[in-house]
Amino acid sequence: MGQERHADCRIGSTRDDFDKLSRDIVTLQMILTETCIEIAQCDVYKTLQNSVKTIKLMNEEEEQLLRDEQNSGNIMQELERQYQEERLNSNRAIDETDAKIQTLRFEVEDVNLYGQHEVEYFNKWEKARVEQNRLKWTEKERHHQSEMEKMATNISLENKCHTALVNFLNESRVDYLDDIQYWMKRYDEETEQLEGDMIRLRTDLERITLDRIRMQKEFSKRSDEISDWLEYKDIKRQKEEQELKEISAATKIQAWWRAVMYRKKLGPYRKKKKGKKNKKKKK
Repeated sequence: MGQERHADCRIGSTRDDFDKLSRDIVTLQMILTETCIEIAQCDVYKTLQNSVKTIKLMNEEEEQLLRDEQNSGNIMQELERQYQEERLNSNRAIDETDAKIQTLRFEVEDVNLYGQHEVEYFNKWEKARVEQNRLKWTEKERHHQSEMEKMATNISLENKCHTALVNFLNESRVDYLDDIQYWMKRYDEETEQLEGDMIRLRTDLERITLDRIRMQKEFSKRSDEISDWLEYKDIKRQKEEQELKEISAATKIQAWWRAVMYRKKLGPYRKKKKGKKNKKKKK
């Protein structure tokens, strides 16, 4: 009796106000009828007590269900907010990483291009300087040769000038060789520095690429967890709706069967014979 009424009340809570009022009236009539019969027969009202306890238990369960539903809604909202925040953060981090990778790629290209132009410029400059010196000294030698032919009478003075000129050329040659060694050394040092910078940039690029791949995997994992949770909630909701439908169908069948028993006077609604009542009165 208590379980049947409890099921009726739970089903009634999902219907509109009119259906709920009608069902409550029918339930109250049935409880009062059975209570009157029980009082008349056994002088007790356990049915009424059980019905009150059942209604109280139903109200407590209904309040607990409402609290659980509210808590679940709050949890879903919080999870949705966290998911949106993590998605935005992941997208922002991916965009920043792509921008950094593009910047590093441009820097590497600029360094390579600058090194190539610098080497080309140095080679051309060295060739031009050698050619200039060659032409310069060729012109000087031609001039001195002409002077030696013209000034045959001044051989001693010419020899002195020639000796001084040779010494000057030797000193200039040493200076030029020192300059060449200096620039070659500087070229080697700058080349090594540029290679070190390129290696460092490649290392940074690989590290940033690995971080981006890790973040993409983490984002995919979180997305799968959210999808699994939403699927679980949907399955649970469908199961609860199916249970409510089954309970509603069972309640309707019970109500119909009781109505049939009441109209047909079957079971507890069967008419009692007058002879039995007279015997009870005599006793």
